[in-house]
Amino acid sequence: MPELNDLPITTRNGTVIYVRDVAHVRDGYPPQTNIVRVDGQRAALLMSVLKTGSASTLDIISGIKATPAPYQASLPAGAATSPLLGISRVFVRSAISGVVREAVIAAAADRGS
Repeated sequence: MPELNDLPITTRNGTVIYVRDVAHVRDGYPPQTNIVRVDGQRAALLMSVLKTGSASTLDIISGIKATPAPYQASLPAGAATSPLLGISRVFVRSAISGVVREAVIAAAADRGS
């Protein structure tokens, strides 16, 4: 893996810039900087899911909930997975509700004039 640091990226003003000049490649994991607790008990892992592009937040949430964790069967006895927060769903549904409410108000005001 250290040889990846020696890969050239580009040449600027006759100088070759290597990966090692802008980063350090190594085989490993970043140090843990957080502790996850669920109902006051220490948990093993928290995985955040972020949407990108034009993906529907509600479709992503539904898909995650509908897909069983492929590793569930390999967990030790007593271990389980569970979603902690679905805050996006609350915000998206609230935003949709707000838009519909405002559209109804605007339509009613337009009919009244």
